[in-house]
Amino acid sequence: MQRVPLHIVALLCSRLVCGDTSVAQRSGGQFGELEAVVAEGQAAVHKQWHSADAECLLQTRVVGRPSDPHNVSVSAAALSPDDNVTKAKAPDLELTKAFLSTHTASKLVWFIGCSIDSIATTQACQNANAVIQTWGIAAKSHYCTFGGLTLVFTFHPGATPPPYYHYGDELKFDHTTTQDIIRSESQRIEQTFAKPPDAIIVDSSLWDVANWWTKDGRPKHHWRASTTQISHWCHATIPHFLDFVQKTVPRSRLAFRSLPPVFDTCWEGYLCTMSEAIDKMNKCLLKSKGFANHQLYDKYSLIDFNGIVHSTSKVLGGPLRKLYNDDVHPGPELSSAYIAAALTWAKGQ
Repeated sequence: MQRVPLHIVALLCSRLVCGDTSVAQRSGGQFGELEAVVAEGQAAVHKQWHSADAECLLQTRVVGRPSDPHNVSVSAAALSPDDNVTKAKAPDLELTKAFLSTHTASKLVWFIGCSIDSIATTQACQNANAVIQTWGIAAKSHYCTFGGLTLVFTFHPGATPPPYYHYGDELKFDHTTTQDIIRSESQRIEQTFAKPPDAIIVDSSLWDVANWWTKDGRPKHHWRASTTQISHWCHATIPHFLDFVQKTVPRSRLAFRSLPPVFDTCWEGYLCTMSEAIDKMNKCLLKSKGFANHQLYDKYSLIDFNGIVHSTSKVLGGPLRKLYNDDVHPGPELSSAYIAAALTWAKGQ
């Protein structure tokens, strides 16, 4: 079997397990061999997971006897952006706490970002049938353990200095900073898991634009991020923020993720021309990769979520907007592709 991009394999795997062969057919037979893999049932999927040829378990939960390829069913976890806690019985929660207090996962991966990362990590946990624990400010941080991995998510209001954007009464950061959050959460992680993260994926983008808009007086219409703001974000804010995170957790590998596309919407003024800002921000990031080592600012990995979205959409076909939960947040298939790529990088492959 030819090796194909992992996020595409993960997408095809989830679709084929669910009985949808149209994706493989639309690919002109290029990835059609994967259907045979999926047909072998849970054992084949499990083998693919450990060989890193497909992160199938991130997208589906396959139930059935490995020896019987016809005895396969799929339980699809419904995703609600506002429901970041998987309900579990009290004994299950206590058992999980006891396990985590005495065991260290083989890989501890910390996602530092916004609701896009929250939704993606929540979905990965739910699809693995893992109990999700919440902690931190307004319970907007969470973690779960499955398949030799612990995924931790922490929300922050952007690397751009305060004052920060307020999202209603739910998210206000009047008495803390992003740097304070990173420091305290890194300590909490090491205390909880008896080790620092093995790998960290950082985002700081949508909230930075919202912070610029806030500083400009929150105009309702006709606001757009300036070239100066975007340039400063790309050439000063982000490299300094990544350096800060690396200094805070010096033994962890660090990557920054690019911005997925969004669709312009004016439910908040900063979103009216957000697609234009994201395009410019992503282009600046790509230009900031080193010529020799292809690392962002010559020292950090870049997980190209924007590229992942476009390549995944090309395989699926149809309008990109249909693959989104709303105008801003990528839907389950795109989020799964992102997590698959992020975890492949985190595992050092």
